[in-house]
Amino acid sequence: MPFLEDLKQFLLFQEPRQQHPFELLDAPSEGAVNADASEPGNAGPGSGGQASGRKQRKKRAPRKPQQQQPGGSGPQEAGGGGGEGQSSGGPKSAGTGTPAGDEPQAGTRGTDSESPDGSGGPGGGTGSGKSKDIPPPSEVEVSQRLEENLDYLKGLFNWPRDQGFIVREFTLGTEPGAKAAAIYLEGLTDSQRQALDIFKPLMLEASSVPLKSSGTLLSALEKQLIPSNSVIIIDKMTDVVENICSGSTVLFFQGVPQALSVETSGWSHRGVEQPTTERVVRGSQEAFNEDLMSNVSLLRRLIRDPKLNKESLVVGRRTRSEVAIMYISDIASTRLVDEVRRRIQSLEIEGILGMGELQQLIDDESRSIYPLSESSERPDRVSHALLEGRVAVLIEGDPFVATYPSTVWGLLQTSEDYNVRGIPASMLRIIRWLSALVVILLPGFYLGVVGFHHEMIPTDLLMSIAAARERVPFPSVVEVVLMEVSFELIREGGIRIPGIIGPTLGIVGAIILGQAAVAANIVSPIVIIIVAMTGIASFAIPSYTLSLALRVWRFAYIAAASVLGLYGMGILLAMQLMLTSSFKSFGVPYLSPMSPVTRRNPDILFRGEIWDLEERPDFLQPQDKYVQPPISRRWILNPRQKGGGSS
Repeated sequence: MPFLEDLKQFLLFQEPRQQHPFELLDAPSEGAVNADASEPGNAGPGSGGQASGRKQRKKRAPRKPQQQQPGGSGPQEAGGGGGEGQSSGGPKSAGTGTPAGDEPQAGTRGTDSESPDGSGGPGGGTGSGKSKDIPPPSEVEVSQRLEENLDYLKGLFNWPRDQGFIVREFTLGTEPGAKAAAIYLEGLTDSQRQALDIFKPLMLEASSVPLKSSGTLLSALEKQLIPSNSVIIIDKMTDVVENICSGSTVLFFQGVPQALSVETSGWSHRGVEQPTTERVVRGSQEAFNEDLMSNVSLLRRLIRDPKLNKESLVVGRRTRSEVAIMYISDIASTRLVDEVRRRIQSLEIEGILGMGELQQLIDDESRSIYPLSESSERPDRVSHALLEGRVAVLIEGDPFVATYPSTVWGLLQTSEDYNVRGIPASMLRIIRWLSALVVILLPGFYLGVVGFHHEMIPTDLLMSIAAARERVPFPSVVEVVLMEVSFELIREGGIRIPGIIGPTLGIVGAIILGQAAVAANIVSPIVIIIVAMTGIASFAIPSYTLSLALRVWRFAYIAAASVLGLYGMGILLAMQLMLTSSFKSFGVPYLSPMSPVTRRNPDILFRGEIWDLEERPDFLQPQDKYVQPPISRRWILNPRQKGGGSS
């Protein structure tokens, strides 16, 4: 019938593609425009299952309008089917006029539109069930074709099996509209920020904003439409993947060989809480948390100096952990900063999840049981280290900050030392050093005296010890080792038990266990006293990692004293001092400034007055050696009369 023939010709007629005004800003090449003209979406109704893969599109030449047979089953192409056609090289397309290559719409997760294995390279799914080799992002650049970018990222993120990978396709609110897509990971972004900073301006307000006639599309959107405070234009697929995994939303536009990354991260994290391992009576009650930006802001709030620099690095091939290096540029040694940066950048590892792992990878002596860096969860202590000329290292997901270089003297200092006067602070430091000696030497000293050197014990005390051990069937070394191991088990169990029950259970368990052991004549009361004093002294050490190292050395001294008595302890002590003096932290001797001896420093074992701390530690080789002038209390130069009256 003539009427039906005319209607068929009208439906199959294709109008020439109208160029979008945004694409005039980007001025795409002629080849790109011709490629856009042959999009699968321009095919007529009933085109069957047309292939949407990238390779098929490159091979296919622009088609002219042609008549199809009644029933909508047109001629089959490569990968195309009939009216119900399943595409062998791309997603399914029913013979109902749906353009092949259409993907799930705004914000949809994986559906049955791709192969069950969810794989496929830049060309989409594979009907044969075999996944294609997807090139790494470092070898791929952002394409002008929107579908190619989406297909590559879907294959890379194993979509639709990974249902957390979200593709939000939309159209810019302009006349005529332009195709665009937003890609992000579920749970890492803030949906409210996305709605206000991205979708509302681009979909509802784009038509009311006159774009400039010069410049690229992305720069026009960045400067005129998107109100976010962090917008980056990227053209490498590596940067696209890294921004998506970091919580940003990446925008692609048809005909634009670049992408737009908008910072929309909004995952949950702890707030600023009190320290758990470095409690003080006087001083700040704030502690770092697992959010890197929060930790950086805590340091910047305490040191409001433009010279406080922050460098960001990425470590880990899979985890892509963000590491920050902070230092004061006109104080810290440039050689120290360069060395810290070099060691972190040279790491080739799949992933780092905590500060402890990073410290073991960049410390000078990774097999040393001593901590060669200071770890702290207190912003005030890290700020003090930065003011001395040290370098702070922070990592995403860990509430502890490491400072380099480190010495053994700094590990026994706390931030509270500077909030009290000099003499009390010096007394507290002496108590900590005595606690360290008790942790290492007391059990071994008891075994050496009891087993080898009875003449050193007063007669009355010796008779008392002998009477207490009369009914104990084990030798002294077995008693000490048994109780030390029991105390370590109680300590570890108390830490692992959740809530406030852990410390309470540890104390009660130690008391009950000690009383029961004495009543059963398994150990003597003097051993219970020695082990209890050793355990309490270990809690007085501020650094948890140093406390662990000293507890390991304690068992070594117990073994030496049980074999050679005090002579064995003396030999082991000399070996320990020689070993400790050989360690270095980023080139700084571990016992500095006592070994080697440098200039006078009133802040080592004893803490001088605040007004007397005029110079920074010389072993750090700071650019600015002086903390304050010789007379920092300027008011003493013009004293007033007693009582506050005028002279």
